Amino acid sequence: MFSAIFNTKARVLRAAESGDVPELARLLENNSANIASRDWYGFSPLHLAAREGHEGAVRLLLEKNADIAAKGNYGFSPLHLAAMHGHEGAVKLLLEKNADVAARGKARVCVRAGGGVGASPLHLAAGNGHEGALKLLLEKNADIAARGKARVCGGLSPLQWAAMNGHEGAVRLLLENNADIAARDEVGCTALDEAQGRGHDAVVALLEEAAAARQQATVGQGGIHRAEAERDSSPAPALQAAEEEARQAREELARTRQQLDAALQAALEEARRAGEELAREREGREAAEEEARRVGEQLAREREGRESAEEEARRVGEELERTREHLDAVLKAHTSHLHGGVAQRH
Repeated sequence: MFSAIFNTKARVLRAAESGDVPELARLLENNSANIASRDWYGFSPLHLAAREGHEGAVRLLLEKNADIAAKGNYGFSPLHLAAMHGHEGAVKLLLEKNADVAARGKARVCVRAGGGVGASPLHLAAGNGHEGALKLLLEKNADIAARGKARVCGGLSPLQWAAMNGHEGAVRLLLENNADIAARDEVGCTALDEAQGRGHDAVVALLEEAAAARQQATVGQGGIHRAEAERDSSPAPALQAAEEEARQAREELARTRQQLDAALQAALEEARRAGEELAREREGREAAEEEARRVGEQLAREREGRESAEEEARRVGEELERTREHLDAVLKAHTSHLHGGVAQRH
């Protein structure tokens, strides 16, 4: 019984992940509790449908009141996964149902793709360069200044994620929405430092151009006297040397961070593959158990059929035996009667 229930839940998850809407609808119709099924990573059917971008499955699950705020083992909601993979249709459907744009993940690593402790859907869309999803989230007033909290690269804003991964379009979109160019992370790096440290020249040029334009706008708004004062008061050589040393240190930190991110990403990918392999093995065992159960039931039915046939044969045999005994008695009586008649004639 437990195995059958477990297999049904596994089928619900597979239907959601593959976007098989008719099968998903049938399974949910038979048992609405299946909508809360979870996989190895704590993902619900809605998580999987959103991650794969299956809009029909997402729509059906939302109509069936799937938990839109459910979080997996890493704290990611369905909106996190849809934004991470750039599925605009799924993002739009979830936002129409008021999915929380401020939800934060809790993963213990900080990967180049943009995940990490405290990552919002906006972080994930920006970190992966998904401009369509990014725009939808910004239209819902997602916090453009939100900071992540991962221990390796904590305090990164969505702009820093996009710059770090070289996503020029996402950087441009964030700048158009007034993202803070000068914001620094916990080790003092800006979005420009992140882009320079990873050799993303197009992003570097874009950030420098935006910084210059904003500086010019500041001057045009009455900051000209302050700009002149800053220009006239040249920093001392020692200060210039210290600033250059700090810049080089930030670039070195950015390069080190890139290496750590790559190593962590590889470890996470290996863990994911191992988890999927275990899940496949478990599904294989479950399928074997289900087949064994089915064969056992078939054998039981065949045995019951044989027993029923044997019982019927026994009953017929008894009936034949009674009939024979009756015929023997009748024949004996008839024979006795005939003998009696013959004796009287003699």
